[in-house]
Amino acid sequence: MEERDFIKREIEKIGVIMRAIWGYLFGGKDRTATTIGTEVVMSKDMLKKEMNFDVDEFLLLDESESIEYLKGFEGLDFHNQESLADILAEIGNREEPHASKLYLGKALFLYELITKQSQTYSFEREEKAAKIRSQL
Repeated sequence: MEERDFIKREIEKIGVIMRAIWGYLFGGKDRTATTIGTEVVMSKDMLKKEMNFDVDEFLLLDESESIEYLKGFEGLDFHNQESLADILAEIGNREEPHASKLYLGKALFLYELITKQSQTYSFEREEKAAKIRSQL
């Protein structure tokens, strides 16, 4: 029972972190490239500090390594993984072409992984994945 409560708290904590990063990165309308770049760095730092999740390392992992990496985060359930994929996709849409492919590719990987592992079909998630496929 205590372990289940711990996992539930971790899931909620990670959800709060993801929503905070989303709001921080994409909350305002009037952003410059410099501001966006700074906000991306600060958001990656927040993930590292709060969750020990290294975005730069995660982007460079192959599929099997990525799956193992994700397993190390108990609170990273399907909903939080999708939030992470949404964040990576949005960053990818704003980055230079080389970096964009890394972010978009990893976001697509996460959407596909969630669909496989959750055994739940989401039209919204599939739409996001299709949009990324067309960009890559």
